[in-house]
Amino acid sequence: MSQKLKNKVAVITGGNSGIGLGAAKLFAQEGAKVVITGRDAETINSAVTEIGNGAMGYVSDVSDMSSFVLLFKEIHATLGKIDVLIVNAGIMLTAPIAEMTEEIFDKVTNINYKGAFFTIKHAVPYLNEGASIVITTSTVSDKAFVEGSAYVASKAAKRALVRVLAAELAPQKIRVNALAPGFIDTPLLTKSGFTQAYKIRWVTFLQVR
Repeated sequence: MSQKLKNKVAVITGGNSGIGLGAAKLFAQEGAKVVITGRDAETINSAVTEIGNGAMGYVSDVSDMSSFVLLFKEIHATLGKIDVLIVNAGIMLTAPIAEMTEEIFDKVTNINYKGAFFTIKHAVPYLNEGASIVITTSTVSDKAFVEGSAYVASKAAKRALVRVLAAELAPQKIRVNALAPGFIDTPLLTKSGFTQAYKIRWVTFLQVR
């Protein structure tokens, strides 16, 4: 690796599995000081070992607004200001609109959108000038994903947030971008209750749209 990120501080929410873990490994290989967050201590510890290169992990629930203040204070005290913030933590729950409950809607929104919003709000004071924020959205925000009304809306909201924050944080030379992956079979889908047959049906549906 080129070590082009040597000594840069990179914080990745939801970095204990899937896309976040893959990003954390790559950043560490490029020399960054990597910090991952997640809700489960066991998977965080396992991921930190897998990432290696001095990676650190914190238990933090993005749906708990009070957790952010302490999180970023601790990271700053340990590593200094942040150069890269990857806002990746998310959840995928789906249901037909007729069966959508307020509980499901709130859980999806609180983690995928509200959690992302307040992650950034509380991180900004600890970002270096010229830092980069990357928000994981999804290609589904531009597609009619049946039974995905709350999930798709949460991803579309994040894309709108990217546009606003890119303009708002430009005076601080902080870049804000969206990363919109397509279908990636990560542990998140299994945790969300998706069977292999459903995954295949979902992929086929998205490909024809």
